[in-house]
This record gives sequence, structure tokens and C-alpha cells, in this order.
Amino acid sequence: MMRCVGCGSAAVSEQPERTAHGYSRFRCPPCGKQCNERSGGLLNRTQFPCRCHRMRPYNTERTHQGRWCYGTTPMQTSVDMLPVARKKLLQAA
Repeated sequence: MMRCVGCGSAAVSEQPERTAHGYSRFRCPPCGKQCNERSGGLLNRTQFPCRCHRMRPYNTERTHQGRWCYGTTPMQTSVDMLPVARKKLLQAA
């Protein structure tokens, strides 16, 4: 779900044209701001042609029943395990 980088509204609409690099364009009707798939992210304005943004829904929105996720997203599993990993690293040092 794309949100407006200007006002945060979820009412953005996808435009039929694409950017020069092939990314989808969006327009926010409430504030009139235009953005694309990379707007507001870490890779915005970089020269790196990344397609990894397509993995975002896989890692942050879709829950998994895999070996370690137990019904949470991979990103949430990683965040939940940070304190455990830090504790183990401190014990090993």
C-alpha cells in the first residue's frame, strides 16, 4: 500500500505513465504531490537500479508459517529477535 510522502494519505492513485527507470508513478489527490515507488525510501535519488523494493511486501506485509516466523512477517521476526541476539552476543564476549 503506497502512502503519500507529503501528507501521509493512503488515497494515492497510480498513474498510467512510468518513470524513466520504469517505476510506477502515483499522485495524491488531497495535496497534489506526485511520487513514485522509491519516493521517501532509502534508495530515493540514488543511481542504484534496485528492484528489491518488490520484496518489501514479502518481508513486511505477508505473514509466514516458516521455520522461524511462526505466523509473523520476516521483518517482525527480525525485530523481535534483536534483544535475544544482543544478549547472546554480550554473553559470548
